[in-house]
Amino acid sequence: MAKASVIKFESNKRSIELTLTSRSFPDATTDWDRDVINAGVAVEAGVFQGKFDTFIWSHELGYLLRLLEELHQHVGQPVKAVFRCRETTLRFEFHLNSFGRLAVYVTVREQPASDVKLSFTIAADQSHLPIWVDMIRKAIETFPPQIEARPLGDPLHVE
Repeated sequence: MAKASVIKFESNKRSIELTLTSRSFPDATTDWDRDVINAGVAVEAGVFQGKFDTFIWSHELGYLLRLLEELHQHVGQPVKAVFRCRETTLRFEFHLNSFGRLAVYVTVREQPASDVKLSFTIAADQSHLPIWVDMIRKAIETFPPQIEARPLGDPLHVE
């Protein structure tokens, strides 16, 4: 059994933490099902806090890793990128400006079909990107993708 892996986007007392605990269907017959990870989500956004459980696919972590690596390659340029989980429980919109400031617009919802959601912003700078990239790489080492993900194309919108 894999050990838990944590990915935490955090700055200025606002955070979202994903705790990846185990494969949801480790003995499934399809690679797609074996790719699913059980994840706990903890959010702190000022006075608003919450926790819930969801699923994330290992190949989605690969997409998120590539997106953050691409953002880091464009420090000094205004760029935007969006990551959304298949289950639509997590959405991150990254806005990097030409001065290195990074705004992460986070939207979480406990249930994919729910209209109830919490949206907040994590204000950071480009120095957070390598830290976040490292956490995602470690998570992927613990929970490697079970399927080959299609390339994203260019995940960034350069302004």
